[in-house]
Amino acid sequence: MPKAPVHGGSAAVATRLYVFDFDQTLTVFHVFKSLSGWKGEYPVRIPGPYAMTETGQVERIQALSRDVFRQAGGFASIAFGGPERIEEVRSMLSLLKSNGADVMICTKGLVGPVQLCLHELDLLQYFSQVYGHVGDSYGTTEYDQKVELEASASSSKFLGRKEQASWGSKDRLMMQLMEKQGLSCLEAVLVEDDPEEIRRASKVCRTFFVREAKGLSKEHMATLKEMSRPHVVSQRGVVGVGAVKDSRRRCTVM
Repeated sequence: MPKAPVHGGSAAVATRLYVFDFDQTLTVFHVFKSLSGWKGEYPVRIPGPYAMTETGQVERIQALSRDVFRQAGGFASIAFGGPERIEEVRSMLSLLKSNGADVMICTKGLVGPVQLCLHELDLLQYFSQVYGHVGDSYGTTEYDQKVELEASASSSKFLGRKEQASWGSKDRLMMQLMEKQGLSCLEAVLVEDDPEEIRRASKVCRTFFVREAKGLSKEHMATLKEMSRPHVVSQRGVVGVGAVKDSRRRCTVM
């Protein structure tokens, strides 16, 4: 990718790679933990049986959408905060793509449930890749063992592939993606609610911290949209896009 021209020690740079966390970043609560039966505060009660495998969680989401959350538009709609917020997320993703950005997900959760939720909301089209865990890497429940034998073809198509789970750590993945795409520190951002992931990635690329861990807000999304437009960069940092710092070792947005 050609670099922006530099004039007088500054250049116009736009963010070209966005890697989003899923749980509590794109969603408003932790999908994996809620489906696994972990204790926590969720906007709605997620009833059992609980699942910890990729197939089990995909099957459980489909069952919840047919039954418990049918009137609310399905499980995915609940997880993303309802119709209004879903459209806000869609608007953000659409603008990022139209401005030429590559958009991906990297989650510590399971690929299958992520891809299913995005598919049900017609959001999967905006992501070039979903990285996460696959199979039964977190163990199994009795429900998982049962549905593994009865899984439908509609569930199997959302399951992740081996290469989607071969990413190691988020900071390492960011380095690999940036190198592959020929991007500088200021052209890639990790959007994340985990402060430890932010700390690690801040040595590699720009980071955007979703501090409240309740999903991206309107204000967050507005800033991420603005980052996809060219902005002036000097040796002292970035002009006009949030609280940005840039150096060889640290490149933090929020």
